[in-house]
Amino acid sequence: MKGLGALEIEQCPTDQQIGRLVAGLKQEVVKELFVHLEMPMNKWDEIEHNYPCSADLKMFALWAWKQKAEMPTFGALKYALTKVNQDFHKLCEFLVYNSEFNKKSKLKKLVNKYNERIFVKIHFLYISNDITECLWGRKPDRQWVFREVEIPSCSIPTDTLTCVPDESILENLSNSIGNDNMQLGLELGLKGAELQDIAFQHKTRLMEQTREIFRRWSKRRQPLSVLAKAFIRIDKFGVFTRCCSN
Repeated sequence: MKGLGALEIEQCPTDQQIGRLVAGLKQEVVKELFVHLEMPMNKWDEIEHNYPCSADLKMFALWAWKQKAEMPTFGALKYALTKVNQDFHKLCEFLVYNSEFNKKSKLKKLVNKYNERIFVKIHFLYISNDITECLWGRKPDRQWVFREVEIPSCSIPTDTLTCVPDESILENLSNSIGNDNMQLGLELGLKGAELQDIAFQHKTRLMEQTREIFRRWSKRRQPLSVLAKAFIRIDKFGVFTRCCSN
């Protein structure tokens, strides 16, 4: 399999996917990408004025493209990335391809018989269509999902990770996250529009932005493990463990 297939190329990237893509790109590369996505430079200047932090600028620039473009697809991103000499698989590395194979236990019995038809590449799992058509008479449903991360062994007890974090933990984290707070917000499932609203409400107050992100996320009553995985994805798990251990 060579990256995204024809069906996936036509899909619209999520805000999280955009955030993960730009996190691995330099600001000047994202600026070139912005141009090849047929966005006007005066729009870039406007976004840069509103979001002087590089991480925020990169994210909101491509989010603005997603909002404006009639067809903001993976295909458009692939074309633009090629124009700026970037590998499109930068985005694919964060995803895993799921099919009905993962949901149908009876197919597991046939793995040995058909293992030569199963291909694994990078972080993808692809099951050949003719296997599933043979079993169910149709092609599998296709879905791209984020590759799961595992929480490494740490000083935080396992039972604590299953509990909803209290306000003191969130306050400690608010003081320590720095300018990666918008990326963290995406990893916690907040939408680009929500983060833009937070950024406008607290333009020059980074800590208040982070507190508001945590306030909105905490309404979901999700366990501490969700927060741990978000910190792993933004490469600040050490900050997370220290704040939760104090």
